[in-house]
Amino acid sequence: MKNIKTILILILLAYPNLLAQSSIDDLPPVPPDAQLQITNLIYSLNYLQSLNKIKEAGLQQGNDLIIGDDDPNETVTITGSYLLNGDLIIINNGRLILDSAHFQIDGDIQISGTGELNASGGTFEVIENFIYEHQALVLESGVLNFDGVQFHSSGQSWQVSVAGNGKYYLKNSEISDGFITTGLFGQSEAQIINNQLPGEFLCFGENNLEFRNNDWLLFWLVLFDSSIVDISLPGDSLLTGWQFDENQAGVQGISYSVLIDSCTNVNWGLISQSGSDATFTDTHLRTVGLMFLDPDSITVQNITNNSTHIDDIINIPDRNLHLINSNVDTWSFYPAAHSNLTVKNSIFGEMLAMDTSKALIDNSICDGSGGYLGAFGLSTLIVSRSIINTQVISKDFAVLAGFYSAFMGQEIVSNNFSILAVLNTQFLAELIPNQASIIFNEQLPTVEGIAGKNVLIDGTAQMFIGPESTIQFQGYQVFYSTDPESPDWNETDGLHPEQVVNNTLAAWNTEGLQPGSYPLALAVYHNLGDSITLLSNARLLINTPVEDEDLTVFTFKLEQNYPNPFNPTTKIRFTIPTSPQSPPYQGEEAKKGSFIQLTVYDVLGNEVATLVNEEKPAGEYEVTFNASGLPSGIYFYKLTAGSFSSVKKMLLLK
Repeated sequence: MKNIKTILILILLAYPNLLAQSSIDDLPPVPPDAQLQITNLIYSLNYLQSLNKIKEAGLQQGNDLIIGDDDPNETVTITGSYLLNGDLIIINNGRLILDSAHFQIDGDIQISGTGELNASGGTFEVIENFIYEHQALVLESGVLNFDGVQFHSSGQSWQVSVAGNGKYYLKNSEISDGFITTGLFGQSEAQIINNQLPGEFLCFGENNLEFRNNDWLLFWLVLFDSSIVDISLPGDSLLTGWQFDENQAGVQGISYSVLIDSCTNVNWGLISQSGSDATFTDTHLRTVGLMFLDPDSITVQNITNNSTHIDDIINIPDRNLHLINSNVDTWSFYPAAHSNLTVKNSIFGEMLAMDTSKALIDNSICDGSGGYLGAFGLSTLIVSRSIINTQVISKDFAVLAGFYSAFMGQEIVSNNFSILAVLNTQFLAELIPNQASIIFNEQLPTVEGIAGKNVLIDGTAQMFIGPESTIQFQGYQVFYSTDPESPDWNETDGLHPEQVVNNTLAAWNTEGLQPGSYPLALAVYHNLGDSITLLSNARLLINTPVEDEDLTVFTFKLEQNYPNPFNPTTKIRFTIPTSPQSPPYQGEEAKKGSFIQLTVYDVLGNEVATLVNEEKPAGEYEVTFNASGLPSGIYFYKLTAGSFSSVKKMLLLK
């Protein structure tokens, strides 16, 4: 199922606050100053973003087709095949007539004034490399009219936004190899008649929207601040004569009017905005989108997809949403305007951050059932200790960063002047920056070595730069600190001018350092200002030479599983130390061992397997974990013995 998308940017206002702080649970291992790191990261990325913003006017335009400029009454008729590698702009009283044409466009469409685009018959193809790369924007009294058209958009989602007194007509057409999301604003209107898969529709103004004889559509009920709705939505396979406006019983504060007649496979969506009051009874909601507009910091937690509600008031502090004998397939989140949202311990379908909103996803899963993960406008979206099973996209001047997470979808794309970062975050897709955008890939896993020795620090320091960006990679450096509480950073081995991918970043001479924990920092430098810095930890162990190597282990040790990622089995090794009761640390007492628990958890902290739960003597052990019955994702395994505990992360990829 598709999603609500970027058209919502049109209706919302802007200008920001800081990201909400939220606590980090104990289970997944995150540096103790993770929240400080996230905040500092935002400052650094936003600074870089502001420098990029001034370059917007320098973007090169394609070979745009402008109709109605020199001649305000210009009419252009196209038949046969036509490829437009640029934007289509229709202004004044301009007209574009597509008469049974095979029309292809790799760009945006803007219609304003009393301009019109009339496509009759043939095919209309929008060439897109990623979802919502292009859009059609109908303003003032413009008209967009498709009749008898085969529509394609490269298998991606395309958006139509109609504002002012604009009109959108979609008739006798079939949408295939793509999807259309339509948003109505102002006093605009639309007629959607006799189509196959016309898409999804949202009304944000005083709109008139009419559906007749369509098969498969998703209509979103948008509930505004102060609107009150107390209704049931029909589940009929054929929906006839259904209306939604202020004249219906149980409906107040709705400015738009909708008619759905003789339509099959109608799916219901809900946009619940801040300040709305809604009760739904005996209703199946394909998707609920929670939109946040107020500047107050709000935390939403423990919301999961495929939820059934006998009589539940959803725990969201800025609105009332009451579900009676109803169920929700997918929950999605839309922070916008000045909002400041934290989503924790949840399984949801989509999040789109817009305007100057700030959003944090913590210890959660986005399964993609509502769409994708995106940041637009001047928003900031941080993903911490979470799994994203769908596309990840940043756009405009937004910042999107993954932190100790996994991006497992098939697309990771940055556009315009946006900044995207994967920081100690695993990912599957190619990292693709477009226009003047930037992608940072920094990986600094936890390091373990022997105090006093030379310790190799492995990881990744990499930048991907869009073709129109002037940013340049200038090197990286790895630092350590001897004070975990107030780091005073020391160099390991200086500045490295070349990028490194999954290899040795630095050689750390630990001579003179005592066993213990040390903060680490990886700083990637560029030519536009501050570095982008990732924090991690190192643990230096005691180097104690003894003659009998079988009796030299005096500390517990939990090793990284191998292989990692894995499918479906992996091996976990751990060491139980001897018990040095008295010199020379030998005999049965020294080999006594400990009571051991080795447990596996999912990303929400649920126990999924117990691998060891018994007394074991000192020694080295290897346990096989079989995850054949579990879904792909991040899992954590925890070794506990008395007061000792250690947690590591592993990734199951099926």
